[in-house]
This record gives sequence, C-alpha cells and structure tokens, in this order.
Amino acid sequence: LVKHKLGPKAIRGYRGGYLPKQRREIEQGLRNGDIYGVVSTNALELGVDIGQLQVCIMTGYPGTIASAWQQAGRAGRRQGEAVIFMVASSNPLDQYMIQNPEYFFSRNPETARINPNNLVILIDHIKCAAYELPFKAGDTFGELDLEDILEFLTEERVLHQNGDKWYWMNDSFPAHNISLRSASQENVVIIDQTDIAAVKVIGEMDRFSAMTLLHDEAIYLHQGVQYQVEKLDWEEKKAFVREVDVDYFTDANLAV
Repeated sequence: LVKHKLGPKAIRGYRGGYLPKQRREIEQGLRNGDIYGVVSTNALELGVDIGQLQVCIMTGYPGTIASAWQQAGRAGRRQGEAVIFMVASSNPLDQYMIQNPEYFFSRNPETARINPNNLVILIDHIKCAAYELPFKAGDTFGELDLEDILEFLTEERVLHQNGDKWYWMNDSFPAHNISLRSASQENVVIIDQTDIAAVKVIGEMDRFSAMTLLHDEAIYLHQGVQYQVEKLDWEEKKAFVREVDVDYFTDANLAV
C-alpha cells in the first residue's frame, strides 16, 4: 500500500452553491492528484469527469435508479474499475433496496419528465426559441397562445416588437442562464462580512432554496466553516453572513 501524507486540503467539500472558480479548482485538483477525495452533495451527479477517483460511497439511496448510477459513475472513469458502496439508512426505501437488490440491478433508469407548461420553464423555452427565430403574430408554442408572454418579455426588454414580429434583443445567450437543476434563473449571493475590511462573496444559492436555507439567523455551512445569516435582502438578492462557532444547525422544515 502506498501511504500519502494528506495535506489540509486533500479532502474537500463540493456542492452547487460554491462559486464557479471554487468548483473548477476542486475539479482540477482531483484531476492532477492534489485532492484525493470530495464529500459532495448530488452536485457531481450531472456527469462531471473529475479524474481518477476509484471509490464512491453513497450515504443512502438517492431516490432514483438514474441518480444512483450517476453518482456511482463519478468513480472508475480512468482505470475502468471502481468500488461502489451504498450505506443504507433506516429509510424504508433504503431498506427495500438492500433487501431486494435485484430490483435495482434489473431495471432501466427512470424517464426524465418535466411539465413544459410550467410558466417558469415555458418562458425560458420561449427565450431560447426567440433567439433562434423571431415569433410572429398568431404563432403558438405547442397549443399555447403566446401573446401575453411575448408582451411580457417585450416589457422586460428581452424581446423587441417590430410590426407583427418579436425579435430577440438581449445581449446574452439565453441557454447559458438556464440551470439543469433548478427552474430559478436568479441566485442569491452570499456575502461574508466577518472581516469588514475584507468583505467577500463566498457562494450563491438559487432563490427557491434561499427561502428555507438562507433566512435570517440560519446556519450556513461552507467548506466546513459555520456562518450565521444576519440578513437576507430579498430585493437585492443578497444574504449577509458572519462566521460563528455554534453547536447546532438549521434545516428546512415544512409545517402543515
């Protein structure tokens, strides 16, 4: 066995809320061997090739066969072999998979489904379509009448109406702003103000998640450091946090 002297950053955290620069740094470290492992959420599930990992340990069944194979597939991408462990919890679904492994191994991954008429998703599709070709009066998107949506996008200065046609007028490429994980386009920026002389952005979170995870006094964990949210400025899409050392955490809780 080859023993490595693991440095303080040999094992890193990884999740979607990290800034792009941090995520690329961790991915590069895994590729060149500076980082030996990551403790990750399902942020690595989308198929990022992160180097020569040989072992994947899943803490519980992720809920779908597709997700389980995606998470397992982060290991063994270079050597061709990998060891995959799934540590089952007391969750009934976990226990069923452990006791009936043939159910998992004999089935194909689930079919991905979305509701194309969801207004948030629909508007994103309209933006991408308008970038390719202008809409004209009377056009439909599937069976939907688009007049109200086109007028809304014109008011937002995303489209420009000229006669009976609507043209894309925004500077950005619309597909770049569409997340594969969330329908929300806007993120809340997380600002560390522990040191007033060196205030800095440490992360971001989609607005849907921010409602339950970045509320005032919430405990936010970033790279193993605890922060408390002092203020969530919803209009400016900013969460101001300060480093703390506490013996508790907060989590989303839906009350009925």
